[in-house]
Amino acid sequence: FKKRRQLFHRDSSPAAARSGFSISRKTFFMGLGIFLMGLFAVSYSVTIALSCTALGMLETIPSIMILLCTMVSFLTVFFKAPGVLFGFKDYELLMSLPVRKNTILISRLCSLHALELALALVILLFALLVYGIFIVDALLV
Repeated sequence: FKKRRQLFHRDSSPAAARSGFSISRKTFFMGLGIFLMGLFAVSYSVTIALSCTALGMLETIPSIMILLCTMVSFLTVFFKAPGVLFGFKDYELLMSLPVRKNTILISRLCSLHALELALALVILLFALLVYGIFIVDALLV
């Protein structure tokens, strides 16, 4: 039990200082949640690609995945944009800096766009890998 407590809590005891490995419970479960969501997204896109292949609709895999990416991007932007653009707590600090407001807006939009690119990569990469494997088999036959 003591070992388990040291893994999940920041401990100032000499044993925890010697081990050098101490993460909080919140960090652990957040990492686990991100991993499981990524695994779900990968398995979902691969399942769609394999289903299209089994039905003989190999040519539709890229268009279906692009449509899926578009829908996920739209929903993510719809729910995340108000928080990213207007929900920041450092407004006074940013406005006091000698930076144009357009630059601040662009930096916030770039972070939202980076999130969208990461989601698209997770969705598209594995489905297009399945597509590539089966299209090579179809071309060789």
